[in-house]
Amino acid sequence: MNNFSQKDFIKKVSGLVGMELSIIEQLQSREGFSFRVKGNSQEMLIKFIDINTNNATQRQRVKSLKNEAKILIELAKFSNDTYISSGTLDTTVWILRKWIDGITVWEHTKYIRANPQLQENKQKFIESLIHMVKKVIQLNKLGYLHGDLQPNHFLIDNNERVHLIDLEVSVQMDQKDTGYIGALLHFVSPETAEGMLKEKLNIPLDLMSEIYSFGAVSFFLYTGYTANSYGESPASNQIKGIEKNDKLTAITLGKTRTFSQIDAEPFPDFESVIMKCLSLQRTNRFKNFEELLISLELILNDL
Repeated sequence: MNNFSQKDFIKKVSGLVGMELSIIEQLQSREGFSFRVKGNSQEMLIKFIDINTNNATQRQRVKSLKNEAKILIELAKFSNDTYISSGTLDTTVWILRKWIDGITVWEHTKYIRANPQLQENKQKFIESLIHMVKKVIQLNKLGYLHGDLQPNHFLIDNNERVHLIDLEVSVQMDQKDTGYIGALLHFVSPETAEGMLKEKLNIPLDLMSEIYSFGAVSFFLYTGYTANSYGESPASNQIKGIEKNDKLTAITLGKTRTFSQIDAEPFPDFESVIMKCLSLQRTNRFKNFEELLISLELILNDL
């Protein structure tokens, strides 16, 4: 689909939703197309992809967009009513939702990586993690697992509200035929990494896998390092030049770093909680996010 046909498609969607959509900017997209648009004085996000493809990755993206639309409709309260419309037009699947004006939690927590020794920064950071955990709990209570917890999927809006976005690969709890094929590898659990290595099409996903992912996200936000070391030394933050399968293998082997190995600011109580999340032995992790929340609140109370 060239630039002209992309604009033409958005014009067709305008007719379907009853408002003229003007393009603000094109956004990066793994597969298909994503645009920030405006209509009726409101900014929105439109994502679309052609369903006529023999590419397995693109077929998965088609399935993911349909899944996200379904979940956004079902979980209107969770998503702060961001869903607007979706459908299939000609041979293209599309979804239109409200634009969330905010920053990623990576940007939001840059103060902790700049000055981790400040007590007030540690307090603020733990408070941020608590808000993030509560958002995950909200999704869990509605019967879903996110499936791709990562810093870019937690947004903080101008009113300091936390949004957990990109529900494309989310699955219902206890769903066996998940169609889940993994997520951004830096934040997946060892069991998910193993499934990705074997290229499974129905990788099991449960709360303890999600707990691990949240631990990996928290480790990264605090230290700026991935939770697992892919290089020869735990102190190395090398990512580029290492094969994807080698990174996944490192995760399956539990090559987890400690704060001291990377010269991170000591924060014993927090590190203890994170290491419990990141345990290679699943049964040693928190059983659910409510348990994790209690531990984080105890840390906050002691600061």
